[in-house]
Amino acid sequence: MRAAVSGERSVGFAIMPTSPIIPLALRRRDAARVLNISERTLWEWTRAGLIPCARIGTGSRKTVLYSVVDLQAWLSRQADPAKGEDHDPR
Repeated sequence: MRAAVSGERSVGFAIMPTSPIIPLALRRRDAARVLNISERTLWEWTRAGLIPCARIGTGSRKTVLYSVVDLQAWLSRQADPAKGEDHDPR
């Protein structure tokens, strides 16, 4: 019981801490929250091709995902425009 309360789980004789799951891609709401911008701004940047995304599916089941790795790389290029090809979207 103590291990469950402390966020650890027993594996054999060792106790391993549980770690949070890091997603590979984010939906629009989560990506906007991570970037600290509105969903509308994120969508405008997406439509303009200013921010990397992946369009998955077809028809009414189509969704847009934002790769965490791509967003991190995009942010670092925005922070130092001399290194990247992208320009500040504002």
